[in-house]
This record gives sequence, structure tokens and C-alpha cells, in this order.
Amino acid sequence: NVTFTLFNTTGQVNSTTFTDSRREINFTSLPEGTYTYNVTTFDKASRSNNTETRLIRLDTTAPTMNYVSPTEASGVFRNQNFIDVNVTATDSLTGLGIITIRLYNSTLSQIRINTSTASPFNITYSGLANGIYYYNSTANDTVGNTANLETRNITLDAANPSIFYNANTDAHNSFVNRNWVFVNVTASDTNK
Repeated sequence: NVTFTLFNTTGQVNSTTFTDSRREINFTSLPEGTYTYNVTTFDKASRSNNTETRLIRLDTTAPTMNYVSPTEASGVFRNQNFIDVNVTATDSLTGLGIITIRLYNSTLSQIRINTSTASPFNITYSGLANGIYYYNSTANDTVGNTANLETRNITLDAANPSIFYNANTDAHNSFVNRNWVFVNVTASDTNK
């Protein structure tokens, strides 16, 4: 006889004894959690032996993760040359594996990638040129379940917009003989 026994944190889940030559079992449709199992065999003389008890954690759920302050909302314009991205991630069953933060330029080419095994994970990308940038983050647990945060964008604009008077606009300190003032300008900003 061979008896397979499975336990979870609250007690015995299953105990199955085979009296034929079967030497394996597959416990199916188990919810996530921590389990232990062992196997005991009996011979016809009622002698027994058992395996060591082994521990296994079943985890099919991705970590929980969020952007937190000082991470900017998507679509903002900022007069600065840096981007702060701060991410928290947790996995209560098997534990957090790696948090990854990626930064992309305006053509969606990845220009930086950083990883950490600790949460929160805060990174400051500094020395960036004016333009639009995209960033996102993923986290996985120790068994490979992955969570993805949405891709956000931020436009860095440390340059002043340009403006100048066009033709037909009177010069500074002009004297004119009329009762109206005509002003015509051109204004532009590279990061509209």
C-alpha cells in the first residue's frame, strides 16, 4: 500500500491510498496557498516507511503594483530635465521577484531600464533633453507571475516659447498720426 497525503495551512486536504502498483498522484484544482505533502508505504507485514514532508506554495496571481508619488500623471508638461518614477509592488504568497522600470524616448526607443528587488522602487532619470518621454513598469513574483502598469508620458519643456513682432507692427517708441494700433506676432513652442 502507498498513501499520499496533502495538507494546507488549516489541515489535511487529501489522503489517497493505492493498493495496486500506482506510485504517483496529481492533486488538481487546488486553490493558491501553502501545502505540505508526504508519502507512506506499508508492506504485507505491516511495516512502514515514509518520505520527508515537503513544502510547496501554489501561486497563480501576479503581484499588486502601483505608481506612487512623486510619479507624475500621464500627459503632463514640466519645466525640468528629469523624470521621477516611483513604484510599489507586493506579492504576499511567494514573494516579490523583480520590479522593472523602462524609459522610452519620443520614437518609443527604450533608452533606460532599471531593476530592483525591493519595494518601493524610486528612480530619477536626470539630464534629459526637452521632448516627450514614455515610461512603464512591470513586477514579477518569484514563480514568474507578472503585473504590468500602464505606460505614461511626460513632456519635458525647459525652453521658453519664442515670440516676435511681424511686419506691419509699429516699432518701439513710434509716433503715429492715427486712432488705432495694429499688432501682429508669431509665437511658437517646440513642445506644444
